[in-house]
Amino acid sequence: MKRFRKGLIYKLGIVLLLLFLIKLIMISVGIYSSINLEGDAKSINYAGSERMRSYKLLFLVNEWLQADEKSRHKIKALIQAEVTRFDDVLAYLREGDEVGGMNKYEEPVIIVFLIELHPSFKYLLSWPGVYEPELKKQIEKVTADWIGEIRPRIMNILVAEGRYRNNKRALVLKEKIPAFVDEVDDFVTLLEGSFDRKVSLFTALQYLFLLVTIGVSLIAI
Repeated sequence: MKRFRKGLIYKLGIVLLLLFLIKLIMISVGIYSSINLEGDAKSINYAGSERMRSYKLLFLVNEWLQADEKSRHKIKALIQAEVTRFDDVLAYLREGDEVGGMNKYEEPVIIVFLIELHPSFKYLLSWPGVYEPELKKQIEKVTADWIGEIRPRIMNILVAEGRYRNNKRALVLKEKIPAFVDEVDDFVTLLEGSFDRKVSLFTALQYLFLLVTIGVSLIAI
């Protein structure tokens, strides 16, 4: 009888410990997913704002070209402020809160090693937030186009070298902006896809932990 009671207590202790660990994991996953998804939602909103800011800059440049000398100083200050804001938002999208030049979508070294070890790991490890090379490539492309193409053209127009020359530059900028916005839009689409996959993954994990909890409870019975 004592042996039976000890076995029962031991069994209940193991079950309670398992249930506690499962609950702890569920809470941890919930907190992590909440923080992670909140950050993704912020990135989506910021990336979306860059699309509108691109067109706003084009509008301000045209306003600057048509303004008189007195109004130009004010409009120029607005353009420079928007350019600075674009730089800051783009840096956040690329690097996150830890600004330091590192692409936050850079794959972990262990992931790169495993993929080089065998191509099948590329598909096995393609989890949202773990291995998303498309996001890395697209934000690099947007950054390169902004730094190498769009921003220099905007700043060159603000240099007073004659209305005719600046008008020609503005026409080129007008042709470049839609393609650039499409690149930003592609990045937003990739972010939204990553966000949806994370929601699905976290939801599936919650259901999995729920099933495990039920299974452990049934074993206890």
